[in-house]
Amino acid sequence: MKSHAGIGEGRGALGKVLAHVSVAGHGAISRLLLGKTNADFLELPDDPIAQAAVVAVAGVNFAAETVRRVVPGATALQELIGAAGRRHYLRQVTKVFRPDTTYGRHMKAA
Repeated sequence: MKSHAGIGEGRGALGKVLAHVSVAGHGAISRLLLGKTNADFLELPDDPIAQAAVVAVAGVNFAAETVRRVVPGATALQELIGAAGRRHYLRQVTKVFRPDTTYGRHMKAA
């Protein structure tokens, strides 16, 4: 989990919050899946608030998915929202990592 602490490195106060949320969220999911004994053995963080948030989000997601299956057009709307979210995420990632989208590096290696 300590590797997640570096996720916000170089981004100031917002980066520290991002790192804390990442560690807490991943730790909570792992702790809920592995159980207390295994999580304690692995020295995963024990954050009851994060665990409650994960359970609450899972409950909301279950309810939303249950409704989505019976409401006409809801699946299409969800697909549009998901595609927009992925496009936004990729724009954010490419700003940070500046990937080579030309495949030039791969062509030189061939």
